[in-house]
Amino acid sequence: MAEALPGVPSAPARNPEEDLTPESRRQIPILQDLLARGSGRADVPFQVGHDYYAAVDGTTLTAITVEAPRDAAHGSGDIALHPFARLEPAGEGEPVNLTGDLPFIPAPPAEAPPGSYIYQARHNLQPGTYKLAGVVEDKVIPGQMGTLVKTIEVPDFRNKGDLNMSSIALLSAFNHLEPGPGPDEKERGAGPYVLGSFRLVPRAAPVMQKDEALNFYYQIYNPVTDPSSGRPNLESTVTFFLNDAGTWKRYRPSLMRVLQGQVDLYSIDLKDLLAPTQKLPAGFKMEVRIVDKAGGR
Repeated sequence: MAEALPGVPSAPARNPEEDLTPESRRQIPILQDLLARGSGRADVPFQVGHDYYAAVDGTTLTAITVEAPRDAAHGSGDIALHPFARLEPAGEGEPVNLTGDLPFIPAPPAEAPPGSYIYQARHNLQPGTYKLAGVVEDKVIPGQMGTLVKTIEVPDFRNKGDLNMSSIALLSAFNHLEPGPGPDEKERGAGPYVLGSFRLVPRAAPVMQKDEALNFYYQIYNPVTDPSSGRPNLESTVTFFLNDAGTWKRYRPSLMRVLQGQVDLYSIDLKDLLAPTQKLPAGFKMEVRIVDKAGGR
C-alpha cells in the first residue's frame, strides 16, 4: 500500500510547563547524575529512537520513542516499566525534562512490535546538539533500572529555500484518522503518535520478523509547485542494500514512485521484499532519494 497526500501537517508548537511534582523532582537528580557519569545501570534493556519534523514556529518537533522487551516487565504489562529522560543542549538553553508520573505514553500492545513495549514523548526543540539521558525503571523489582546516555543532533528545517525532508520513521503500526469536528482539530498532531491525519507508532529497535511488514513515513519540505497541476511533482526512489560479509550490496530493484504530495507513507510485506532463498537473520539498510521534478532539485 502506498499513499501520498498533498500538504505537510506542520506540527503544532507546544511548550508544556515543567513538571514540578514530587515524582519529577525524584527523577531529575537521577538523570543529572547519569549525565555526569556518562553511563549507568543496565538491569532493564531498552533502545531509544528519534524522529524529527518541522514545526510551525521554526522549532523541530522531536519524537522520542523507547522500546523495551516485554519479558522485562515480568508479565505485569507496560505499566511495569517507567521511562523518563532529560535533554541538555550543548550550547545555550535550558534542559528539557521528560519526567513525572507518565512522561512517556505507552502504545497499545497490539500496535507495538511482537515481544516489545513502545513508549513515546514529544517536545519542540531548538535545532542543535543535545545530550540525552534516558532511564527505564522496573516498577516490579525496586531499584532495578536500565540507563542510556547518547548525543543527538536535532536538524534545522527553517530554511524555506532548501528541498529537505524529515527523518524516516520506521513504523510498527499506523492508521488513518477520520477528521475530528470542533476546535480540537487544530491540536491534531500535538499528542504522542499522531501527525496530521495519521496515527504512527514507530519502532526504536530496527529489527523485524519475516512475517511482518516494512512500514515507513516521512515528510518533504519546500518543493516547487508544478504550474500544470498546482501540486508538487516529486519522485521517490527507495533502494535496499544487503550486508554481505561486511560489504553493502544492492538488493533487488529499487522502488520508484511518483508522489503528488509532501507526505509519504509506504508499506510492503517482508515476504514480498525478501527473496525466497534469502537466508535470515540478515542486515539491511534503506536509502530514500527524492527528486523535485518541478524544481529540478
